[in-house]
Formats: sequence, C-alpha cells, structure tokens
Amino acid sequence: MNKLEQLERSLDERLKLFDRIPSGTNLILAFSLIEKILLEKSRLNLFDVVEKDIDKFDKLKNLALGTNFIPERKLAFSKSLELFEKIIKNNSNGTK
Repeated sequence: MNKLEQLERSLDERLKLFDRIPSGTNLILAFSLIEKILLEKSRLNLFDVVEKDIDKFDKLKNLALGTNFIPERKLAFSKSLELFEKIIKNNSNGTK
C-alpha cells in the first residue's frame, strides 16, 4: 500500500469516526489528512491546483474549526468535503 492509499484509508476511518463523534479533535485530524492528501496528489501531479477552490476550502475549514455549535460544524465540514472531492476530481491528466 503506497502513501496516498494509506492517507485515503486513514481519512475514511476518520470520517466514520467524525460521523459518530463530531469532536474538534476528529475534525482537526480529518482536515490534517485531507491536506496531506492534497499535497501528495499535487506532488504527484494528479490534479490542477485552482487557487479559488483552495481559498474556499480554507474558509470552510476555518468556519468548521471556529465554532462549537455542532450542526454548524457538521455543515461546514460536509461542504468542505464536497469541495475536497471537487478539487481532487479536477485533474488535468485524466487519472483519478
């Protein structure tokens, strides 16, 4: 299993845990994994970096991390996950 596969597997497990326990710690760890995946995929040239999407992702991340209100945290986190999927699917070389 390569590094990228390990990160994606860890993220899947962290997302399952966040669904059950939407704590700040699980949120921070999930965002950390997402950022590591983005960096690894960028390093491997698996997608084009779109600054506008990265900025929007950062704003959603800050919103999710900046609130203790669970429904707002979950909403901001789910929107950031949707954007993460959009970012990694926006690739130039046709690979996934």
